[in-house]
Amino acid sequence: MRRAGVEGNDLAHLKMVVEKWGASGALELEVVRDDATAFRVRCCPLPVRRDVHRLGLGDLGPLLSCNRDGSMIAGFNPDIEFTRTQTIMQGATFCDFRYRVKPKPRD
Repeated sequence: MRRAGVEGNDLAHLKMVVEKWGASGALELEVVRDDATAFRVRCCPLPVRRDVHRLGLGDLGPLLSCNRDGSMIAGFNPDIEFTRTQTIMQGATFCDFRYRVKPKPRD
């Protein structure tokens, strides 16, 4: 599948996609690590958190917003590992997105 403005699915292309998330100004992204094998960002604020709480759906926020992130990365490239230790939806001050190229198995 071709993505607008992005061709490829390696870590460098994922970085371009993530940077587009913050381009509109809706999210503040702080790069914590950026090298050939890993990319980590902190994300805040999160307008969707405010919106789901305003609608009285705060408990559903993590299900509606956060739970899709791992599947999205697996679909983007199964050789990139995604982890996160905290989310704004669950009360943290920022979300930490951690992407890492999975090590190749040794022969």
